[in-house]
Amino acid sequence: MLSVPDSMYYQAYVDCVNNKPVLRDPQQKNTKGVKSDVSLKDGKLNIQISTAAQQLFLKWKEEYIKEHESNVKRIPVPYPVVQKVPVPAEFSTFQMICLYAGRIALFCLLLFILSKIPWRSFLRL
Repeated sequence: MLSVPDSMYYQAYVDCVNNKPVLRDPQQKNTKGVKSDVSLKDGKLNIQISTAAQQLFLKWKEEYIKEHESNVKRIPVPYPVVQKVPVPAEFSTFQMICLYAGRIALFCLLLFILSKIPWRSFLRL
């Protein structure tokens, strides 16, 4: 089935009457199946174009959806249930001591490394 191209040609002069635009001598040429609505309101030109192909497609789409809605099968997919494990809200005393000891050890290590770098060589240009 061959489709005929849809096209539209519109030409008009715009005149000012009482400081408002007015279309004068409009000429419009359409191919078969093209419908248009031309309006000029508040200085804004609106041209609404619809074709038979668009209307046929929308009609076909609605029918297609209605036909295939009943063919859709919904299959529930089981998913694993995760057991909730209680998490203690606070660290124990031993854990807090280990955390602070680690921070102090890391701080001392950084001070030791930084003290071994010859910073004066960076200052010379």
